[in-house]
Amino acid sequence: MSIRSLPAISLVAVMLCAVGCNKSDPAAGGEVKPESRAGAEGKAASGQKPADTDAAKALLEQFLKPGVDHAALTKPLEPTAEDYKAVFKEEAAGKLESHYKKMWSDPNAAIKPNEGQTQLLLYSATTEEIAAGDGDGPNFPGGYKKAVESMKPGVRWYRFKFVKPGETLGMAFDGLTFVNGKWRFFPKPWRGLEGS
Repeated sequence: MSIRSLPAISLVAVMLCAVGCNKSDPAAGGEVKPESRAGAEGKAASGQKPADTDAAKALLEQFLKPGVDHAALTKPLEPTAEDYKAVFKEEAAGKLESHYKKMWSDPNAAIKPNEGQTQLLLYSATTEEIAAGDGDGPNFPGGYKKAVESMKPGVRWYRFKFVKPGETLGMAFDGLTFVNGKWRFFPKPWRGLEGS
């Protein structure tokens, strides 16, 4: 091989790399953007859009702002009958809707951090990930192992904690999901399913 052919070979190698190294193509070894991954799952519950962790974070960070009305921020998260049916299997949907009525009828029901808790820890997993203990599934409470039997597949659930800076323990909540175009809150669903 002559020295004159090296630049031509180098140019061909660079061109092949540029074509084969598409960062948005997982088959080419590139990164998968969250939207692409969620959309690729194709198993979202009826009326559920692919989950967006940034949107969940933006919603939950509102609860950390000083002086906010936590009950007023919580109330719009109340599920409708259609929301229960979209994320839970039929029998469980009705049972959980009845179970949560008392909580949602309390005007003081609120997602709220304790004093000094100014940071958010956020975990996200699908029904399948929770069942298999994959991804962030192990960060969900143990009661979810039972509850997943009553959850529809493909639903992305969020668990979150309000913590003091540098800490990992704090006020923990679970059961947030995006369904029918809105964020909804189904905390500790296994409690409403006990005896099922």
